[in-house]
Amino acid sequence: MQQKIMPDRVRAWWHSLPPPTDNPFQRRVYPLLFATIIALGALDGLGLLVSFVRMALGEAAGITAGLYGGLVALSIGGYWLARRGSFQAAVLLIAIGLVAVQALGLLASGLVYASIMLAAMLTSIVFAGLLLGWLGGSAITLLSVGLAAAIGFLEASGYLNTGLPVETYRSLIFSNVFVHACLAIFVLVMVVSFREALRAELARTQEQEVALRAARDSLQEQVAQQTVELRAAFEESEQRARELSSTLAALAQREATIRQLEAPIIPVMAGVILVPLIGQSGSEHMQMVGDRILAEIVERRAYDVIIDITSVSMIDTATAQQLLQLASSVRLVGARAVLVGIRPEVAQTIVSLGISLTMPTYATLEQAVTSLLKRASHSHAAA
Repeated sequence: MQQKIMPDRVRAWWHSLPPPTDNPFQRRVYPLLFATIIALGALDGLGLLVSFVRMALGEAAGITAGLYGGLVALSIGGYWLARRGSFQAAVLLIAIGLVAVQALGLLASGLVYASIMLAAMLTSIVFAGLLLGWLGGSAITLLSVGLAAAIGFLEASGYLNTGLPVETYRSLIFSNVFVHACLAIFVLVMVVSFREALRAELARTQEQEVALRAARDSLQEQVAQQTVELRAAFEESEQRARELSSTLAALAQREATIRQLEAPIIPVMAGVILVPLIGQSGSEHMQMVGDRILAEIVERRAYDVIIDITSVSMIDTATAQQLLQLASSVRLVGARAVLVGIRPEVAQTIVSLGISLTMPTYATLEQAVTSLLKRASHSHAAA
């Protein structure tokens, strides 16, 4: 399990430090500013504590304690300015505090014993140059070099009691000051150049982010528009499918109605049904009529089927053969087929085709019904 680097409360406080600025570069480096303030305050507080301990032991450390106390106050002021959004003022104040801390080390031991503090002064130049640029960085550089030169002058003049023979180390003191000045200028140039390059890269990155955000928004808008169009097209296709389904159902109903009208089955009397054929009787139509007749014979228990072809204007060999097959099918289910309404031209066609009708035929429906009634009465009398 990964350990937490800082407690939750400290982390929440750290993330609550707001960068109240619209400058993108300052927003990026605000955490560095707060970290430096905290580090400087902790360092000054430790120095103040050491000064109090020295004073308790009887040493003369009142001036040092006062200086460290001032630096602690300076850190608090920098933090207050940073929280209020005064970025440049906070950076400048903290940079001055860093230089002051390092100058205190030089004052305590001199440029020879504490020459390492000259290198430490470069950190304040890096800090100021990175966060403030040329103007602020140059001011802190001049302050750092000026303090080093002043301390070196005091040491070379014998005002600082370092315990060293001044005449022996005077040239070394001034060499240290010169080297520090050269390094400070070099560091300032390098840091500010890096800062400008970083700002340019940040600006380019932000332009790309803006372009990507605009492209993403445009793509989302296009997707939303296409989704609306697809949904509308889908709903339209569904509406068309429903209309087509309704139309097909209506056509099927009409077709069934037409088929019933083309070959209606009419009950004439008990056991007798009439099937008038209307229009031209093709093979498919005759097959449909035959199926319906057989179903009606079984359902109504009919024994006579009158097929009326009065309205049939033309008959061919295939139709005549189907009529004969229909008559045979009717006989197989226990009924008799009777053909009525043969028109003269149809009769001539049947004769010319050499077709022999094996079912009773009558000229009119009235004759067929009369014959069936007589047949029925004879059957009753014989019974």
